[in-house]
Amino acid sequence: MAMTPAETFSHDFSDERYQEALLGLFQPGSGVAPPKLAGRGRETKTFLNKLLRPLQGGRGPTRDLVLYGPRGNGKTVLLADFRRQARADQIGVLALTRRVLKSPADLARALLNSPSTGQGALTRAVATAVDTAQRAVDRNLAVDGVTVGAPSLGTVSLGAVSAAALTTELVARLTARCGEQPLLVTVDEAHTLDCEVGQDLLNLSQQLRTDGIPFGLILVGTPNLEARLGEMDATFWSRAEILPIGRLNAQDTATALTEPLADWSVTFNPAALETVVDDCQGYPYFTQLWGEALCEALVDESQGHTVTPATVAQMYAQVDARRQRYYGERYQELEDRDLVKAADIVAGVFADIGQAHKAALLTALQEALGLEVAAASAALGQLAALGYTWRVTSANDWFEPGIPSLMAHVQTRLQDAIAHTAPPGAARP
Repeated sequence: MAMTPAETFSHDFSDERYQEALLGLFQPGSGVAPPKLAGRGRETKTFLNKLLRPLQGGRGPTRDLVLYGPRGNGKTVLLADFRRQARADQIGVLALTRRVLKSPADLARALLNSPSTGQGALTRAVATAVDTAQRAVDRNLAVDGVTVGAPSLGTVSLGAVSAAALTTELVARLTARCGEQPLLVTVDEAHTLDCEVGQDLLNLSQQLRTDGIPFGLILVGTPNLEARLGEMDATFWSRAEILPIGRLNAQDTATALTEPLADWSVTFNPAALETVVDDCQGYPYFTQLWGEALCEALVDESQGHTVTPATVAQMYAQVDARRQRYYGERYQELEDRDLVKAADIVAGVFADIGQAHKAALLTALQEALGLEVAAASAALGQLAALGYTWRVTSANDWFEPGIPSLMAHVQTRLQDAIAHTAPPGAARP
């Protein structure tokens, strides 16, 4: 485990503890939080004001929080930081994902399982009731008023109870739980939620918050999260606090590198920093790759405490190799979905601009690939779901690249493939 700057030992390369600290500072792709969570001030402030402070005061937040954006932009890390802040303020936290929310019964188990309130037996009873209701509905049995995902105690006759009574029972149990300790529920990968499970969760959150119960909900997912929520027939979700999470600006990228290293007496030559920041393109994962590589170079060479242009040049090949492997995985996703040509066309639209209107992207897809409007829209939607391009806000139809250099990679790789399959002497398109 990396040591912290608070520990007192020499920041000298002859000290193995110092080397260990530098080598463990940046850990890209490991799920570990970066040493500096830069550029998320707006999101953190929204979380504090809209969710954390009401929960601290024993009140219901006025709305849910929805975070969405392309992969690799630090959404999961940011969510973990929100949970850390909540726990530090003695707020109960349930961290859920699609893997543990496969059915309404799973949702009941997750929400009611509370060691502090001794609800283990109740949880099993609720899950049994929900499973029984599910089987009854699946077999088209006449179960008056029972809807899938409306749990009740196992002792309640499913044939006699109303849907409203079942919902009331669950709300009452959650109200009691939140009365003992405010509760924050977070759902990562929410774009993959089963619609019935998601609808139940959104409806419960709405009712609890309306009643002033200290229950908070955060949903996090990829750019198609908004579309998935729209399928859940809980239209009030659109009144949630919705925050897009995209790439960092240049200043925040620099901060993510310089501040952690400054704690360990490492500085940057201005030209070296500018080169690295430009190469990161604001993508947090690439920033962590560069941080890791630069620390390795400093330790291996023991060349001093300054990152120079020579240091950057030395490590460029290593960083780019890891980036190319990452791009290879993303390219394979496009191939598997027969989206490579569409991705190439979209990349061409973004060649010299940072944002493009949906109409321009659809027109380019239609003209280049001979697609009808519906097919072009579907292709653009799939590219957005993968984070290749995405609409930064649902308030307009302006899109931007998920990672500009990924688009360049797709274009180059496709052209290479065409060149190697074309007949001898054929001109490249």
